[in-house]
Amino acid sequence: MMRKYREVIAKDVWSDNLEDTGHYLVDRLLTTKIVRFESLRDLLQPVINPIKGMELKAIENNVFLFRFNHSVDKNRALEGCPWSFEKNVLILKEVGENESPLTVNLDWCSFYVHVHELPIHKMTKDFARYIGNCMGRFLDMEHMDHHRNWIHPCVYGSR
Repeated sequence: MMRKYREVIAKDVWSDNLEDTGHYLVDRLLTTKIVRFESLRDLLQPVINPIKGMELKAIENNVFLFRFNHSVDKNRALEGCPWSFEKNVLILKEVGENESPLTVNLDWCSFYVHVHELPIHKMTKDFARYIGNCMGRFLDMEHMDHHRNWIHPCVYGSR
């Protein structure tokens, strides 16, 4: 679809914005309530604490665009996932260089779940897979530590 439009648009208009060196993430807050943009921004700014700065812009109801001035700040925000706001999951995804923030799939995220007080014989990858699939879809599991009585499966969850 994009190629069709490129042929119609003049090359000088379609050229990349080389002055924009930002690193972009898009997020969606999983709630039916409309969230005040200012509340989300004021909470996330000090939590993410970007060294080189961050801008946040509302682009749809409960969908926001982050612009980071440095990839380290963007990566730190991604590594902190999943985030939450007012007890609602905030799905955060990277926006590709040639991608519109509105086309990024914000219907799922992966997260780790601690399962405590398991008998030793249940601390297996098969049991973690069973629990993960009950919650969503099992993706992986962190290295098991048999000195603790919990497992840590990574789950793909969708709304």
